[in-house]
Amino acid sequence: MPLRGEVYFPTGALPPSSPVKHRIILLSSNSVASSSGSSVHLSVAIIISAINVRGAVRRYPLHSILVGPGDLSCLAVDSIVETHQLFSIPYGEVAKLKILGRLTGSKLEEVLAGARKLFS
Repeated sequence: MPLRGEVYFPTGALPPSSPVKHRIILLSSNSVASSSGSSVHLSVAIIISAINVRGAVRRYPLHSILVGPGDLSCLAVDSIVETHQLFSIPYGEVAKLKILGRLTGSKLEEVLAGARKLFS
């Protein structure tokens, strides 16, 4: 059963036009994520490296949440959870993915707060 805060490497690129596949973090609540209906879609955000070939990645205030190897052991470098653009993935697809790690505690709350800002 997928849980909020779990990190996965999806089968396709997000955003769909991206030439690179990014890790994703599950933002849907545990109660939604525990649903196994074929019509259930789960909300996710992408995780990108904080530095790319051009240097530091542009951060969006309140929406680009810095996470690092100390927060998620599956990260080798400082990265950013981008909560200004959310995606929806079918439950069945997420359930087939290998869990890379799980973000918890205050850092997960910071990510969720960034996502909520889209709706306020």
